[in-house]
Amino acid sequence: MPTWLSCLEKQALELQVVGSKQGEPQANAATNAKDQLIQNLRDSECAREQQFHADISTLRSELPAAKWQLEESRVVEAQLSDKKAQSDYKRLKEEMEARLLESSSGLRSSRRRRRN
Repeated sequence: MPTWLSCLEKQALELQVVGSKQGEPQANAATNAKDQLIQNLRDSECAREQQFHADISTLRSELPAAKWQLEESRVVEAQLSDKKAQSDYKRLKEEMEARLLESSSGLRSSRRRRRN
């Protein structure tokens, strides 16, 4: 039993003792009030516990879908990374080819100058 519930029960018992000193009808009213308070608190605690278990069940049922979505996002991320790597490779290859063309044309022009 939660400590707050036992504390409230203790307070209700104290009310009952005070009520019994004041007379029997008031003691019965205090006892009834105490019992009603305790029952309301137990019902509330039970409802919270049921809601907690329902939430846990919902989360457990959603977990496989969440795992699948996470895996799918990782696959997409890897594909995007691969595409970027391919794009970077293609760009670098084109740059290297352009440099080679420039250097070979530079060599040709320097050869022509030497011949002349």
